[in-house]
Formats: sequence, C-alpha cells, structure tokens
Amino acid sequence: MEMGELNSMNTLIGWGISAFVAVAAVVIVLLIQRLALPDEAVDPGKRTGSGNNLDDLMLNLSRPSFSRMRMITAIIAFAITSIAIHVIFGVVCGVVGYFLPLQLQRRAQLKRVGRLEQQLVDALELLANGLKSGLTLPQAMDLVVREFPAPISEEFATVLAETRVGVDFIDALYNLARRTGSHTIQILATGVAITKKCGGDLTEIFYNIANTIRGRSQIEGKLRAVTAQGRAQGIFLGLMPFGLIILLYFVDPTHVEVLFGDSVGIMAFMAVVAMVTVAQLWIKKLLMIDV
Repeated sequence: MEMGELNSMNTLIGWGISAFVAVAAVVIVLLIQRLALPDEAVDPGKRTGSGNNLDDLMLNLSRPSFSRMRMITAIIAFAITSIAIHVIFGVVCGVVGYFLPLQLQRRAQLKRVGRLEQQLVDALELLANGLKSGLTLPQAMDLVVREFPAPISEEFATVLAETRVGVDFIDALYNLARRTGSHTIQILATGVAITKKCGGDLTEIFYNIANTIRGRSQIEGKLRAVTAQGRAQGIFLGLMPFGLIILLYFVDPTHVEVLFGDSVGIMAFMAVVAMVTVAQLWIKKLLMIDV
C-alpha cells in the first residue's frame, strides 16, 4: 500500500471517529436535557435560571446537569480537534468547550433580564393606571401577568405565587431582584418598601421609575453604538493568531508540526494563549461602562 493511500485512509478513519464522537455527544446531551426536566419541578431553586423560551433553553437545566453538559462539551471539543488537527489544539479547544456553555448561559440570562427591563416600562405604567382606577397592588400585578408576555409575566406570577403562600409582598419583590440580578428591579423593590413604610404615592413612583428606565435605555443604546467598533476589533485581533495557525496547518502542515514538536514552540503557543486571554479581558473591562 502506497504512503498516499495510507495517509488518506488514516484521514478517513480520523474523520469517522470524529463524526461518531459528535453524534454520540448530541445523543448524550439530549438525554441529559431529557433527564433534567424532572429537576425543575423537584428543586426549582437549584436551576441556573428560569424561563421556557428557546433562548432560555440552557437556563432550564439543573446545576449538576449543566456541569455534566460542560464536561461533555469539553471532551468532545478535545477529541475532535486532537484527531483532526493536533493534541495542543485539542487542549485549547477543550478549555474553550468547557467555558463556552457557561458564557452562553450568562448571555442568555442577560438577554432575558434585558427583555424584562424593557417590558418593565409599560408594566409600571399599567400598574400605575391600575392603582389610579382603584385596584390594589397585587391585583394590578395580576393584570400585568395576564396582559404581558414572558419573561415579565412569568416573574410577576412568581411574585404573586410567593405572596399567596405567606411571603411578604416586599420580600417577594426583593426575591425577584435577587433572582434576576436587575438593578432596576432592586430600585423598584426599594421604592415600594419605602412607600409602604413611610407613606407616599406609588403611582408617582412607578411613573418616575419608568422614565428613569427609558433614559437609561437611550444612553445604553448610544454607548453600544460607540463601543461596537472596539468590541469587533478586539474579537478579530483575538481570533486572528489562531486562525492563521489553522490556515497555515492546512497550507503547510510541516511548519505547524515543527512548532508543536518542540517544547519551546509549545511554551510560546501557551504564552500567546495567555496574552490573548488577558487582552480580551482587558478590552472587556475598558468597554464595560456602567450607566
């Protein structure tokens, strides 16, 4: 058997193993998601979040199931990249595969909180109008649950459910603020608590908070537009070294094999990974402007 045919056969075997690992991983992840469904009803407090929409899919997994999914993702990334390219790339991709689901979960949670705060403007106005018409605050909140879509209807329904089992209404609002991590809802809970204790016009407070949210949303939109170029440049510069190495591997594999075949080359590559990571964290810190 010629050397070229042997290399082709080894390549086909490698891709076959990679495809098998990928299919097996998909099946395992689907089984984990299936097994994680009862965890929501048994112990909802240990979920990584709440919500039933497709964007919040990973938020419905219990913490043990979510950790298992991260480990499986890391193993798959390591196996496929090690077989297809090189074991050093496999280590890097395995680390990325372990932390990527956590990052996606955080982004989905932030996206959910952002939708919640956007809906909060109209919800506060509806609460204020309901109080003007003679409804109590729980009745006005129940009106929001019936009239608004998720996620605000789900979160307000949770608040009402807590009050029905004996939790104080103010404590239920603080639980909502802690559950979502929203500074705006924390302000809402504090305003309602002060008004309940010291007296005041809740309607006026709701209108003021709604106007504050509108102003913050406008400023945040302008900041995102101003910093968009910096974020894009940071992502491009961070991915460029690894993209060039992968491209060079397919153009001339001997150069990359020489790099990873020596301890100095491996140490240099690890140094590049560390510097790129520090640079990305630094760029993220510089572009993180609190409104």
